[in-house]
Amino acid sequence: MTIKRIVTFMRARNWTAVCAELLIVIAGVLIGFELQDWRNDLSDQSAYVEYLHRIDANLALSMEMNRNFKAEASRNGERAQDAVAMLEECYVPSGSEDDFASALFLLGKASMPMLRSDTIDEMRAVGKGDLFDDDLKTAIGKLEQDQLRSDALERQIDLRMASQLDLVNRQVRFNLSKDAHPNAPIKSDAATYDFPALCGDTAFINAVSALAELDYRVATANAKRLKNQATVRAMVRAHIRNFTNQN
Repeated sequence: MTIKRIVTFMRARNWTAVCAELLIVIAGVLIGFELQDWRNDLSDQSAYVEYLHRIDANLALSMEMNRNFKAEASRNGERAQDAVAMLEECYVPSGSEDDFASALFLLGKASMPMLRSDTIDEMRAVGKGDLFDDDLKTAIGKLEQDQLRSDALERQIDLRMASQLDLVNRQVRFNLSKDAHPNAPIKSDAATYDFPALCGDTAFINAVSALAELDYRVATANAKRLKNQATVRAMVRAHIRNFTNQN
């Protein structure tokens, strides 16, 4: 063994051999460290690419949901505006009864944008957050700030909607089956209201108009978040391509 040889050489005062053996030991240790660093680098690179693919999938899902949220908010806003026009004219055109009932039913049901961040949260939890380069780290941080702003805006909108929805719900009753979808249009016979009374109620009309405005605001928020998420997803996919090309 190396240690026994070193002891033997020291007893024989063969300092050259002692130095040679020590150099061999030191070189072995250094090579071992280098090999471990190399293995760690490979492990980090492999984990990094896997994380990038998962973040790409998270962003794809977020964007798909936000596209749907944006479309729903826009449709709900349009329905509400049409309902306001019918109320102001005090007339529901033949064939539009379902549209009017659906407009009232869907008031306040637009969804704010969301961000799936479970992969990013996992990376931070296991100490892998520093794998991102500065540009990507900054871009992801901005997405998270976007989501915080969306959450704050949602709370503001909910507060503004509360009184308006209360006014509507005091004058309209919905009779839905247990399997009815909570965010889907309904038939006119699923809503009970006194249309002439609604036409003469300025506060009711104003409430419907205000809720339509808030639907459009939600649609705008979704559009902005979609744009930012698309930008970051393009960066993530570029990182994946670069890694693939280099390896």
